[in-house]
Amino acid sequence: EDLKSLGVVNNGGLCANLLDLVIPSERDRVGMELASQLAKGDDIELMLPIDVDKWVLNKARRVTSNGKTVIAGILVPVSRIMNIYSAQQNRLAEYELRLNETIDRASRDSLTTLYNARMTRLLCEEYIKGGEKNFALLMIDLDNFKSVNDNFGHIEGDKALASVSEIIKNLFRNNDIVGRVGGDEFLVLIKDIDARDIVEARSSQIISSLKKIACGNMPEGELSCSVGAVF
Repeated sequence: EDLKSLGVVNNGGLCANLLDLVIPSERDRVGMELASQLAKGDDIELMLPIDVDKWVLNKARRVTSNGKTVIAGILVPVSRIMNIYSAQQNRLAEYELRLNETIDRASRDSLTTLYNARMTRLLCEEYIKGGEKNFALLMIDLDNFKSVNDNFGHIEGDKALASVSEIIKNLFRNNDIVGRVGGDEFLVLIKDIDARDIVEARSSQIISSLKKIACGNMPEGELSCSVGAVF
């Protein structure tokens, strides 16, 4: 079959020969690809370089029109496809960002922004199941915190909890797991550690730092805590 006899149906009418649309330097390559696809069936899909800066995607089919064999299809500019693809990618990225933000909010304690009890447990279980590791688990319990709320009000109590959380978070690494697991209870999993003195030092820092917290009408020395650790 002579490829040069293949016309192109455009807007319902017969126009130029298909290969005449292609820039001269690409006609042989496109002709061979076209012949290869037509040898396998009537459906074709080609990138057609119509000019140096414009390549179009042609999804078409060999048909008979007015007694002539022609390629009937739609020429879609690649630039348009790329614009659609780019827009879809942007929408997908925005969706993923919002999804991640939603997941992160759902895993955080709203007051302290530490991990909530559920996420703390899940992260600890996931880490521990990963095989033999050296780690320490700390439980931090504020002493008689109810008296803070009773004497200074819940607003000051919430400020105190936020301050406690910030102190605890800053004393540990970003990859350690730090969570609020109760009203006045916190849990820390220190990863990859087997030195008892480091854990003792961190515990002492927590205790001493909490005594310095002062919020509104609440003076220093009102807060204290108990820390338990297991290796």
